[in-house]
Amino acid sequence: LSFKLLQKFPNSFLDGVDYEKRMIAKSRDRILKLTQKFRLFNQNMKDFKFSKKYDIVVSVLAVHHLTDIEKEKNFLMIR
Repeated sequence: LSFKLLQKFPNSFLDGVDYEKRMIAKSRDRILKLTQKFRLFNQNMKDFKFSKKYDIVVSVLAVHHLTDIEKEKNFLMIR
């Protein structure tokens, strides 16, 4: 999904979060084909700190792993 968003919005900047190092490496290889305007974080999304304002936040195949309390906590950080 990130790759498709970067294709559609080529002037955007991407921050990606994934717990699996293998997925971070795979994502880095694909994203570098389109842009160098990205950062990838190898960590659990439950621990990710939103340190800046985002125009959009997208989750793929991850939110369903959170408890209801964790979902609420993460969604409250998105404003």
